[in-house]
Amino acid sequence: PPLVVDATDPEAVHVVGSALTVSFSRRTGLPCSMRRCGVELLQAPLEPSLWRPLNDNELGACAHVRLRRFRTAGRPSRGGHHALLQPLRVDDVAGGVEVEAHAALLSDGELCLTTTCLVRPDGAVEVSARLVS
Repeated sequence: PPLVVDATDPEAVHVVGSALTVSFSRRTGLPCSMRRCGVELLQAPLEPSLWRPLNDNELGACAHVRLRRFRTAGRPSRGGHHALLQPLRVDDVAGGVEVEAHAALLSDGELCLTTTCLVRPDGAVEVSARLVS
């Protein structure tokens, strides 16, 4: 069965299939809910994570101070910035429904993220992301 796009919700765009519904936040452009047969599969909305533990050399070079602004970049749940630069693009494509978002991860716009999510009729969801500075 084909996928149906429900864009009537002011908070999210919903892609609905026979057993799977994927909701994309209009604020971040990322999946905020995935329900299969009525059961929620996500514990929390998806967020990008650019941070990793630093090694001894990086700590010695004060990288934790210089790179602090990237620790919460794109992560609203941690007080970080994540703002869409344009409305979500939702297209029917040969393999399903594609949702694309362009967002600024820092308030100065220095770091941006483009995400493309493809929801397939069989329930598979492909998420790809590209950082742009």
